[in-house]
Amino acid sequence: MNEFILIDLDSQYDEVSIFIAAKPIEHILEWLQQFGEVTHINHPYDNALYGFRSSTGISTGFRLTQDGKLTLVRPHSTVRK
Repeated sequence: MNEFILIDLDSQYDEVSIFIAAKPIEHILEWLQQFGEVTHINHPYDNALYGFRSSTGISTGFRLTQDGKLTLVRPHSTVRK
């Protein structure tokens, strides 16, 4: 699953969403870890929240659904395309 080179999760959202579509969460997280640091965010109402800090130093919050859909979490807003 390393055919795609991830530099920034936010700016590559469309491409990443297509690339990870329908893949299991475990595989997606493993793939992301090749390009930066992935952390699970403990939240009392949602256990599917994560943070990603790329090797370029750009941090992005995101949520993954069981069917491999990606939602970016930005300050004070949520964007889903």
